[in-house]
Amino acid sequence: MNIIGHSASILSLSASLTMTAIADESLELENFFNANLNTQMQLCGVCHIPNGLADIEDGNAFLLYSDQTHYQSFYDAWVALGEGVSDNRLLTMNSDPALNHTGLQNWPTTSSHYRNAEKLLKCWDQPSQCEIIPPTDSADLAVSMSGNNGKNNNGVIQYSISVSNSGPNTADTLEIVHTLPTQVSLDNVSPDSIAYTIAGRDITFYIESLNVGSTEGIGVTVNTAVNNNTLMNFTSSVDSITEDVNQSNNTSTAYFGGGVVANNADLSVSMAGNNGKNQDGLINYTITIKNAGPNTADAIEVTHRLPTPVTLRSVSPSSIAYTTEGKLVRFHLDSLASGISRDINVSVSTATDNKDKMDFTASVTSETEDPNSTNNTSTKKFGGSINWLFLVISGLFLCARTSLHKNSNQAG
Repeated sequence: MNIIGHSASILSLSASLTMTAIADESLELENFFNANLNTQMQLCGVCHIPNGLADIEDGNAFLLYSDQTHYQSFYDAWVALGEGVSDNRLLTMNSDPALNHTGLQNWPTTSSHYRNAEKLLKCWDQPSQCEIIPPTDSADLAVSMSGNNGKNNNGVIQYSISVSNSGPNTADTLEIVHTLPTQVSLDNVSPDSIAYTIAGRDITFYIESLNVGSTEGIGVTVNTAVNNNTLMNFTSSVDSITEDVNQSNNTSTAYFGGGVVANNADLSVSMAGNNGKNQDGLINYTITIKNAGPNTADAIEVTHRLPTPVTLRSVSPSSIAYTTEGKLVRFHLDSLASGISRDINVSVSTATDNKDKMDFTASVTSETEDPNSTNNTSTKKFGGSINWLFLVISGLFLCARTSLHKNSNQAG
């Protein structure tokens, strides 16, 4: 504290008379002082004690006495310095950085210490405007929201709105305005006793009164798209005809939604045959469908296009359902679990002298979302004839052998 003047001889009588007038409020004010200002009194105790450095002529208007609280001493100094607020030297001298204060603890006007001291002096000087002691008929309402950790459960989101009153009095005629995001619609409110109205995206809940220390919960259920994976902004605000001394906790914002687990499966298709063999007009090969997961694939369809020179002859196993449309064959599988593969064995017929290797294509689709479509189509070449090729090579070898034999005889 700054060294400040004024005689201390008038303190006791003046302080006693004035403090009696605010006796009912003194406990609240002293608690405020202890919580916000008393920690600043520790350095003051070095100088501002009887026989201390500040206990000199014209400098002992503020002394900390061992037989009374620091709060009482602070009040005594305020009285000795002429009371008031903004012009009292408890504020003006402590907020002036130009003054040589041995404690080096000036209070700039923007500091919390200055504002707290100003509040306290205002309560002593103008009790009706005291910000520390709540009005006689007032309440401190607060609203909060909590939900199901943001989960959209099959298109349903459930959460609760909580309104509490920390007093000091009962709050009457409460209104809670709750704003829904555009992606949702109200489904249900609980308990049934909660009255409410709807205007656009705003729902207003009505509570007749809320006692001190009480909490009222409102359960809300909203609907949204089943695949809506967005975290959406929900807002609630509470108001009452009873004066609210602390409006910093009257609005709450929370994010609900999301949490949708994608039901997908990575399907792939491949084909393997008999190395292109046309064996007496038949070509046999296998189409393999595999599910790499992570979920079961449902309603699988394999579209298989045959080249023009061939005709479908048979499919196995016989449990495989399929339909044909010209050269297009569609195989139908009910489902395929994650990590499982399924073989479709195909036999086609073609001309026995068909020596062409032909393109065969198969593609797989499913009702289940496939996150990787790069492996959903396979093309292979089947056909040709190794027997025919063997005959050609054998013929050429025989011709060469005959020519060598003939040349050998002529030379002899």
